[in-house]
Amino acid sequence: MYGDFLLLNTRRSCSFNDKSIISSGKKVDATRRLVKRIAGNMDIPEHPVDEEVRELLKNDETVRAVKRAREELGLSLIEVKQYVDRLKE
Repeated sequence: MYGDFLLLNTRRSCSFNDKSIISSGKKVDATRRLVKRIAGNMDIPEHPVDEEVRELLKNDETVRAVKRAREELGLSLIEVKQYVDRLKE
């Protein structure tokens, strides 16, 4: 009986955490869009490596693009992959 209670509460907490993660993701996306709009209004120049990375992406050289951006920016592999994916858009 106590085991059933724990299982039910675990499912509820997992469901709550999933909703919480989704909500946080939406907030991050909204913040990212806001920062992009603000940066567009302030004429903040792009990082010089962005043009080179876009050129590599046009030539279907995604691995080289990720490697080049990582060398230049010093980001983790996950962070630089997300950065490059945003440049694709």
